[in-house]
Amino acid sequence: QFAIRNSQFCMIDLSCHFLHGPDCGPASFAESLELCRAAGRKGVRTIVMTPRWKAASTEPPIPLAQCAERLAEMREALGPAIDLKLGFMLPYSHVLLQLVDRYGSMLALGGKQHLLVSLPANEIPENADSLWAELSRSGFQVVISQPASRPALRRQPEKVSAWVEKGIKLQVSAASVLGWHGREVKRAALEYIGTYGDSVLLASNGHLGNGGIPSLQEAREEITKAFGERRADRCLRELPEAILGKSEMAKAAAARTFAQRFSSLRIFTSW
Repeated sequence: QFAIRNSQFCMIDLSCHFLHGPDCGPASFAESLELCRAAGRKGVRTIVMTPRWKAASTEPPIPLAQCAERLAEMREALGPAIDLKLGFMLPYSHVLLQLVDRYGSMLALGGKQHLLVSLPANEIPENADSLWAELSRSGFQVVISQPASRPALRRQPEKVSAWVEKGIKLQVSAASVLGWHGREVKRAALEYIGTYGDSVLLASNGHLGNGGIPSLQEAREEITKAFGERRADRCLRELPEAILGKSEMAKAAAARTFAQRFSSLRIFTSW
């Protein structure tokens, strides 16, 4: 037995498929609302909807204007208890840089700077490192979606380590932590959390048919048992807050960036 303090009631889910319309989302507005309400009952206070972008497509799975309209309708129905945001799950593709040039931060989690990218299961693209560098030069950081479920990454832990050292984040799913995808995937998920805890976030990846967001609380309990409440809070609140620009850490970083740009501007204008 162990106790989880009230921090469980401010969890952030940075990836789920609860926006009705796309292939992996609910069929109706009512189903979307119920999934969000179920999340709220389990302590989730911010949800980022991440429809799956179709591989090699240059068009969003739902037109962006419709995404905004549906989120607005859901916010009105849910009230202030749950904060809804938008992002996309982007498959690794040769058009990814083209998408970033075209849509910019509209692709990112919460409209900020982090792109949620899904890699192929059985191979690591040869040009991945160069793509990460190009995205970084464009002002974006990468979050790898569900690395524990990718056999290619499990076979090359040194690659994951090198990426984390360069600032890439890892998004582990609740189902992986709970063992729903098998013992090997659970082992890898917990290993990532234990080894790269400051760079790992936990999300539900919830959608109809996989148990939905309520598993997020169960996964939190699993992480707490394995690594303590501090690490669980880091995965489910602190790092997601920083990615969404909500935390004091994120605000301080933004202030430093503004100060650096202002300083550069002063130097330029003094010539």
